Amino acid sequence: MSLQGITVAISPSGIQYFTNVLLVNEIVQALQKVSPPNNSINAGDINLSSSKAGSSWANNIVIALSSGSMSSFSPTFQSITQGDNGEFTLTLLANNFQAKFNWNEQYDDVFCSIIGCHTMDHQNNNYPYSVGFSQMTITVVFEFFFSPRTNQWVFQFNSSTVTTSGVSPNIPSNSIVNSEEYAGCFSTQVSGATKAAVDTIDFSTPIQALIQPLFQSISASGNLTPNIAFDFSQGPSGLTFPGNSGIAAGVTGNVTYKGQPYAGTNPPQLALPPIPANNHLNYYASDYTFDALMWAFFEEGDLVATATPGNIPDPGALNTSSYNNGPLQALYNAYPDKPMTANIAALVAPTVQFRQIYDLTSANIGTLQNQLPPTVYTQLQVLTGSVFMDEPSFLAGLVNALGQATADQYKTVIESVALVVGAVVAHSDQVVLNVIDAGQTIPVITFNVSQTDILQAFVLGISGTTQTLQFAFQIVDALTTTQFISSPIPGINSGDFSYIWNFALQMPYSTEVAEIGKKGVCLPRIQGFDFLFSQATITLEPGYANVLSDVQYVTDNGVKYLMSKQLVEIDPNAVWEPFRSDLFKTNAAGGA
Repeated sequence: MSLQGITVAISPSGIQYFTNVLLVNEIVQALQKVSPPNNSINAGDINLSSSKAGSSWANNIVIALSSGSMSSFSPTFQSITQGDNGEFTLTLLANNFQAKFNWNEQYDDVFCSIIGCHTMDHQNNNYPYSVGFSQMTITVVFEFFFSPRTNQWVFQFNSSTVTTSGVSPNIPSNSIVNSEEYAGCFSTQVSGATKAAVDTIDFSTPIQALIQPLFQSISASGNLTPNIAFDFSQGPSGLTFPGNSGIAAGVTGNVTYKGQPYAGTNPPQLALPPIPANNHLNYYASDYTFDALMWAFFEEGDLVATATPGNIPDPGALNTSSYNNGPLQALYNAYPDKPMTANIAALVAPTVQFRQIYDLTSANIGTLQNQLPPTVYTQLQVLTGSVFMDEPSFLAGLVNALGQATADQYKTVIESVALVVGAVVAHSDQVVLNVIDAGQTIPVITFNVSQTDILQAFVLGISGTTQTLQFAFQIVDALTTTQFISSPIPGINSGDFSYIWNFALQMPYSTEVAEIGKKGVCLPRIQGFDFLFSQATITLEPGYANVLSDVQYVTDNGVKYLMSKQLVEIDPNAVWEPFRSDLFKTNAAGGA
């Protein structure tokens, strides 16, 4: 079964924002560098004057328009419309601009009398020439698709068209054509020729030249560390355009370590999110992708730690004197009053599952204050912070706290707030306790630990050059179990090490594990568009995390972002203060 671990939907407002920010400025800059092509006008012969002696003519008039340039030419974004099968039409409008040329006119001075016509001279004159236009409409058609050949998401230029109106030719005052007794027809001829020159400006070449490299940043991969990368190649759903109003796509979302992909069981084919109504983007990120992230860090050897008296809450826990007169008396007898260390390492990669759990947080319990009798509400406080993985253990917890009858009476109302989707992480680790004796590190006890965490505090954040879905680990101490493995010391052949793990050794290992959450799961995005962390909404569903977010370009002061939001009217006279996504980066990083 093919993997589709991350899916994304882009709203029409998101498409408008990406286009307005990423394409329009670049296209406008490119258009401002283009020049009207040279053009020639064959004006024929015109009669300059007549008398009894004869008539003077300008014959074979040829006007060459060259060295064209545009003045006061500033196209602005008007709209982006979505057509069939991923085709988009961008419309730009330029008002009240001029096309400037060098006007070169050449002709023969001819005098005709009763004895015939004679060429008197040949004229070759140059004048500056400017023609005004009231409006130009530029349309650029491009399409969006995934290229398996280049492994890139591609915006491909298709075509462009130019239409002008309101042409006002200003024939040079010294031009010979102004000497014709009636120049109206010639003005029309010049108007048509100069309009044709502007309408046939080659906008396609500069637009095509800028679009292809511009979108090479939409890579099909994201590097989290030098060795760990996310694959954003196209997934089974491919690239879709629901109702020709938005974009939705699936990507593999798999993780590679040194080029080796994660090969977990039951790779999902995550559904495509709906097109968001009020946000630029809607992501789904499967728990399989979180699994893959854990695997990569395990493969990299990051899930190891060394506990010493200096990095645990109770330094005495790592001295054999703490075990005198206790179940580990044999340890003290063998090595009295000796300092200790502990080597901790994951046996296998942690696994993540987004599933229903019963989580009695203080916030959840607080919502029940007006729904439970005061005595029952008070009794329930003893379960604050408790997490239950299934209904039987949840019911047993209620019975222990409230009694059977009360638990039966209020189970449904308490369950309504406790039953949530949680991200459950299962760890399988091994601990080797060592004694330091005469400078030697001597392994004395080996035990395994099974620990359960709940991922929480999901935020969008920054990890190096990527932006990720980050999280923190909440350890469920009550679910920790340990298993004695071995000891070379006679008399130590069993034991429950949950206490020493939960209250002493867990901290240095948890510090290492927390680094995974600070890195997070990479989400596909266009470089330069940063998530607006304060605008994001993250919820958990069975099997995946649901992320709604807006983005803002790094150089956008907030005006174009606001223009992309529905029902926002922009006051052209308003003074705008910077509203940059990086204002939120510090808070987001701290939240992870």
